[in-house]
Amino acid sequence: MNIKTKFSIIATIGVLLVVIGAAYPISKTNAGAGYINMHEHLQNMDDVEPFLALNESLGISKTLLLGSSDKTIFLKPQFAHYDENNDELLKIREAYPDNFEVLCATYWHDLDQVAKIASCYERGAKGVKLYNGHGSFYELPLDDPVMLPVYKYIEDHGLILLIHVNGGKYLDEFERVLQKFPNMKTICPHFCLMSKKLDTLSTLFDKYPNLYTDTSFGYIEYTAAGFNRFSKNPDRFTQFITKYADRVFFGTDQVVTNTKTRKHIDELKRVFEGYLRILDSAEFRFQTTWPKAYDETYRGLALPEAILQEVLIDAPQKLLDSVPAY
Repeated sequence: MNIKTKFSIIATIGVLLVVIGAAYPISKTNAGAGYINMHEHLQNMDDVEPFLALNESLGISKTLLLGSSDKTIFLKPQFAHYDENNDELLKIREAYPDNFEVLCATYWHDLDQVAKIASCYERGAKGVKLYNGHGSFYELPLDDPVMLPVYKYIEDHGLILLIHVNGGKYLDEFERVLQKFPNMKTICPHFCLMSKKLDTLSTLFDKYPNLYTDTSFGYIEYTAAGFNRFSKNPDRFTQFITKYADRVFFGTDQVVTNTKTRKHIDELKRVFEGYLRILDSAEFRFQTTWPKAYDETYRGLALPEAILQEVLIDAPQKLLDSVPAY
């Protein structure tokens, strides 16, 4: 092979690499980096091994698991069997203490929510998951007297509360809770359902320094809509996340079930990867075939490495570490 031919081959390879790099931009995040997912549901122990393998492939080392009812896991109409899921998640945490933390779900119908929370706390839970600010679960005002002992216990013991709140419907009563319990560490996920109103959410964050959120959007159709919102407004989301980098967490909220880990683990991985790429890449392609088909290219935020470090690792670890031992 003459020298001219060698240079021609090298040049061709160089062009191919540039083209590939443009189509599939290299992300700033790296496998094994110790990312923390602060919003996920898991059906039972059978899902753990495939779920951990998925996490390892993406550099996710720890997941905050949220107690769930049949309504979340199986899309059944009844808010039932959440005690069983709480117990299963606590067993998973006991078996895999380096990989999982747990928030137990309670329901306002429970005879003694505080006793249930205390029992979960004793078994290693970091706090509580409440659904009553979600439009599909809303049955009483968030500041109803029946809920006040729950918030008081959470605040007094330094636990974490993750509460779904539709900020467009229940913001006033949610604010009354935050005003009454200013030291309660409260995660209002999905940008508090105000990702279209980041100015309003920013005002809320400025007023309540113990308020947090996450980047998850929920089921696949909500995820795609959320990615599209990011893609159309990257500067606004970048500004918000940069300003509150110590209070915005990476989350996925895909509800990991036996069906997904046995039959659709590759699809689940694509969604998880999308949640990382929306933060670390300037552009990425999102392809899924189940449970719905998407093939879209989105603009991402391409956040600086210091902000990614805060959102993906430092901020969530600090909050988890802030919960005192029982």
